[in-house]
Amino acid sequence: MTHVAVPAGQHHLHRRRASPAPPAFSAPPHPPEGVGSALRLIDAISADVAEHGFSPGHDAEVRKVIDRFVPEGCLFVLSPNDRSGTLHSQMAQLHGSTGDKKWAQRAANVGPRSATYPRSFSWDQLSTTQRKYVVYGFVNHSNEFPTLPLFPLTLARLIDYLEWLPVFGCGGSGWDSIRKYAEAVRAWSHALGWGDPVQQDERGYHLWQTNFSTNFEVSRTRASITAVRPEQVLAVGTQFDTASAEGAYWLLCCSLMWFTAIRPGHLLPETNRDPRHLPTSATEKQRVAADKNTRNLITFDNMAVQSTAEGLILAVRLEASKTMRSNHHRSETYGAACICSGGSRQPLCPVHAYLHYRDHFAPRGLPTPQYLASKGPEAFHRRAPFIAAMRSALRAAISAGVPTEVADLLVAQIAAKSLRAGSGTEAAGDANISDVQLSVHMGHKQVGTTRQFYIQLPVAKRAALISKRLAQGVTA
Repeated sequence: MTHVAVPAGQHHLHRRRASPAPPAFSAPPHPPEGVGSALRLIDAISADVAEHGFSPGHDAEVRKVIDRFVPEGCLFVLSPNDRSGTLHSQMAQLHGSTGDKKWAQRAANVGPRSATYPRSFSWDQLSTTQRKYVVYGFVNHSNEFPTLPLFPLTLARLIDYLEWLPVFGCGGSGWDSIRKYAEAVRAWSHALGWGDPVQQDERGYHLWQTNFSTNFEVSRTRASITAVRPEQVLAVGTQFDTASAEGAYWLLCCSLMWFTAIRPGHLLPETNRDPRHLPTSATEKQRVAADKNTRNLITFDNMAVQSTAEGLILAVRLEASKTMRSNHHRSETYGAACICSGGSRQPLCPVHAYLHYRDHFAPRGLPTPQYLASKGPEAFHRRAPFIAAMRSALRAAISAGVPTEVADLLVAQIAAKSLRAGSGTEAAGDANISDVQLSVHMGHKQVGTTRQFYIQLPVAKRAALISKRLAQGVTA
């Protein structure tokens, strides 16, 4: 379920514009050519939203335009104030006078992505919350209410941004969801030398904040991810040719995502980009993209088959998701139990699917870390071919007795996340699986105390409990 806060009668990309088609954007004087091009293209997207309504696809289109057209290193968009005398501005001045890169890194507070505040534009280096503010600036810019450059930021514009967020798919839990976006842009403003905009009228800001949830109705809408059913998972799994490396890996992905709810990004990179194999002439943007492509991939060192009192368990250690991470807890261990019984090998058994792929097809002699997704020195098993193979397998499995148009519609709705969504759906349907167990299975944190008590349960017992439920319908 995705939380989307939608004020009554407001469903457009431009919250404050009530006309059928929003007026054209007008850039401030002398913007870089790329910024003007981006504004014109985004204006066309906004017109389509006004005519057909907003969808997540429009958000993705806007982001692609910004990434493609706004020049790397553009100072116009952020307009840092290097003369303010603040700590980060002092560091920026020292970089200018000494040329020492360490001062540039300190000025941008370089560190974890969520704590870095770039002083020049680079889409790849922006955090999730920073990207949202950049999107706001490009989407809402006009002569009457300019939102570019993004800084300096007035308190009135900060409030406009925070009230725009629920309309644009954020803030499903009211102020609790909006708070992180507010804090991120306030910190960014201060790091760029413009100060915290809330200090312009702190009392007024808190008065506005108290009525935020009252003015925005929170509604629940189902995310546009189709959850596969157990019979569909079994149908897909039995179609793969496990005598080939690719087929064996596709089966392993299906099994792991079904039984552990692992996110696709841990198993299926988008491209073949690997920072270990980039040429020395690679640009910084190419290096950032390659690092992003492999950052969350599982390695063979993360996997272990254990013999326990609950039977064979496949343990998978992952870095904790950002919602589950704490100062003392940086990793999560997920588990899947062997579902074979009585000497009968089940095709979707996660333990044996892993052992089959590891023992017969895992590439040898590759540089460390050895990613599970590696299929050669400079190649990965990628997400797009997996989705195509999964759809093809499902199409072949349901071909008999199903009208063509129905089968085509069903197959078109399947994505890599469909397995994870189906895993959560089925686990949630078992009364014996508590909300706490379900939240850990999905890598989500609903309340800190539930997770605090739950992690005392051994991985083997948790894996056996959930795998028993998820095995129903996928065992032949």
